[in-house]
Amino acid sequence: MAKKTKEKAAKTVLKSAASKKAKSVKKVSKKAKETKELAKISENKALSAAFLVIDYPVESDVLHGSHYAVRIGASPVGAVEVSFNSKDWNPCRFAAGFWWYDWTGFSKGSHIIEARLLDSQNKEVLKTSPRKFDVK
Repeated sequence: MAKKTKEKAAKTVLKSAASKKAKSVKKVSKKAKETKELAKISENKALSAAFLVIDYPVESDVLHGSHYAVRIGASPVGAVEVSFNSKDWNPCRFAAGFWWYDWTGFSKGSHIIEARLLDSQNKEVLKTSPRKFDVK
């Protein structure tokens, strides 16, 4: 009889622990969902105030040399990419409050640059107008 009582007590303790764990998991899940929703709201607010501008090179600029650091002013949300002559998009790096792309291996002549701002899901948020410049 004492053995059955101990087994019953053990089952009760296990059920209670399982119930507490289930409640704890629900709380954690709810908190995670709330945190995710708050992050999405924050990102949406940031994106609504997002900006994107190619600082350098300026329109009709003439570049010399074999290396050029493109500077882009943009919101520090998501990522920024640049494209030259409507070709592949290249990721920029964020440093000192600006987005940068170190451009090398380019040919002399006329070129067009565009930039785009991406959100955290890599969806395009903003895109600049094409900007023309020359390399001598």
